[in-house]
Amino acid sequence: ENLFRVAQCAACHKMQKEGGALGPELTHIADVFSKRGPEPRLQLLQSILQPSRDIADRYRVVILGTVDGKQVSGIVVENETQGFRLANNPQQPEATLFIPRDAVESIEQTETSLMPSGLLSTFTLDDIMDLVAYIEAGGDPSQGAFQSQAAENASKN
Repeated sequence: ENLFRVAQCAACHKMQKEGGALGPELTHIADVFSKRGPEPRLQLLQSILQPSRDIADRYRVVILGTVDGKQVSGIVVENETQGFRLANNPQQPEATLFIPRDAVESIEQTETSLMPSGLLSTFTLDDIMDLVAYIEAGGDPSQGAFQSQAAENASKN
C-alpha cells in the first residue's frame, strides 16, 4: 500500500474506494486483465510501464482547439450540451476547466495517456513487483498474489 502511494498511483486511481478518479479504478483490474488473455500480470506491468500503449477512450487525452486560437488538453470528465469539463492535472484531479461548446473549434483525441511513463524509474525490481502484486490483489493483503510476492521478497533477504 505504501508503494501505491509513493508511486503516486492514488492521485489518479481508486483502490478499495480510496484515491483519485482520473484513471481506471484498480481494485478489480486483475480480473479485467485475466479476461483479456494470457499473462495478466505481464499485461498489468506493461500498462504501468507503458501507459500510452493501450488507453480506454474515457481516459484518452483530448485537445480542444478554441475559436480564439488556444489549445486546451485533458481528460473529458463531463461532456454536456453547454460544453466540456476537462481534468488535466494529476496532482490536482479535482481541478477542472470548463470550455463552452460554442468556443470549441476542433477536437482531437491523442494517443497519449495522462499517466506519465517512467513513474517507476527510481524503484527497484522488488518494489515494482510488490506494487504489481498489491494492485493484482486489489489492495487486499490477504490475497494470494500479494502474499506470494511478499514471501518471495522475504526469502531474498
